[in-house]
Amino acid sequence: MKKTNGYSGWRLLMFLLRVTTLGMLAWLLFVWFQSDLTKVPQQIKTANADFVHNDPEAAHATLDQYLLQHSTNARAFQRVVGLCMNFRQWQTAMSYAQQGLRQCNDTTAHERAMLYTALSTACYMQGGAMARPALAAAQQAYVLDATDPQVLDTLGYVTLAQSTDPVVISQGMQYVEEALAKCNASPLTSRSILAACEDSYGWGLYRLSLYGSKIGSASSLSQSLAALNQAVADLSTSSPADEKSRIYLHLAIVNEKAGQRDEAITQARVALFYNSQSKRAQQLIARISTGTSAPLQNQTRQVNSSTTTQAPAAHPPLITAAFTSAHLHELVSSLVPNSNHGHTVHHSEH
Repeated sequence: MKKTNGYSGWRLLMFLLRVTTLGMLAWLLFVWFQSDLTKVPQQIKTANADFVHNDPEAAHATLDQYLLQHSTNARAFQRVVGLCMNFRQWQTAMSYAQQGLRQCNDTTAHERAMLYTALSTACYMQGGAMARPALAAAQQAYVLDATDPQVLDTLGYVTLAQSTDPVVISQGMQYVEEALAKCNASPLTSRSILAACEDSYGWGLYRLSLYGSKIGSASSLSQSLAALNQAVADLSTSSPADEKSRIYLHLAIVNEKAGQRDEAITQARVALFYNSQSKRAQQLIARISTGTSAPLQNQTRQVNSSTTTQAPAAHPPLITAAFTSAHLHELVSSLVPNSNHGHTVHHSEH
């Protein structure tokens, strides 16, 4: 009986050793695979150095050569677009995103959605007449992949940030809330994406406090501040500087409206630290420093007077058959010449 027990114990020991060995091998393969995915090509490093040394022409030449070698690789285009946006080369980023969408027709729906999302951001950051194309690109990304938090957040943000209609703002908030839910459900979500979603949510609450049914509501401002403070807490050191600047600026603006002017100045200065060209941060600091900041009650009265002259128009849901309308296709076509809009795609899980 003892001999049998000893033999069984030996077999169990050998089994555990095999499982441990296989587990270690699997882990090593995973680490190797991840390091290979995150390895930065030398040409990207060179272009980054060119941007740092204020030589965008050299950077563009290097990036053009890199893309010539990876002409149908969507991930290569994502690298290039991301690099350009890190250095606020918005028009260049937009051009590369357009090129990627033209050339990467055979890639996955998710990868095309990421390119459309990048295109939306590059358009939005240029402001003015590019606001509508930014929304069109974000909508097209949603059509391709309605499950990705970054796609949902981008669509939600460009929707709620461009409208004073509480109905439209609320629609944008729905996408942001869905993005947040997906972030919280996945432990693999990056902190940068989580912080961006929390920022969008906090900014949406603020805009609802300006234009919604509870204009000037202290509770709305309090909830907005809570979300924006959480976004700041969730920022990572690797988060883009422009993202950090935007979140701190939003926090400064909401604190100013809530009467917390010292905090607002402090946060606006942090926003300027990450983006020295932020005119809104400079204006906010100057306005508070000179004591010209209007009280919240006066601002509320101004909003009330402007909204009572025109009832908000009822808007149809954004994610409907309107996405396939000729108008939307005209906008997207203007961004991506010769793109294949008839290409059949399916939503993919990411």
